[in-house]
Amino acid sequence: MLYSVRLPRIIVTLLVGMALALSGAILQGITRNDLADPGIIGINAGAGVGVAVYFLFFLIKEGMFVYLLPVVAFVSAFDGLCYLFVLL
Repeated sequence: MLYSVRLPRIIVTLLVGMALALSGAILQGITRNDLADPGIIGINAGAGVGVAVYFLFFLIKEGMFVYLLPVVAFVSAFDGLCYLFVLL
């Protein structure tokens, strides 16, 4: 039980935590702001706008909805980040 269920979850949890810490450090390093986070800079808002546009203009199909929604959010968040760096 320990090696089949708990150990993989512990490993995935550690990897996700390291990835989040690394992404935060990269974001703070690029912007040279110790308080930078996705909410202050507007990355969350960019993802939200992309998801809202997806809901408005595209048909929601049950099978593809689960897989396509995170991709749309990621692409629109990255797009918002690119717009931010162009404006700065």
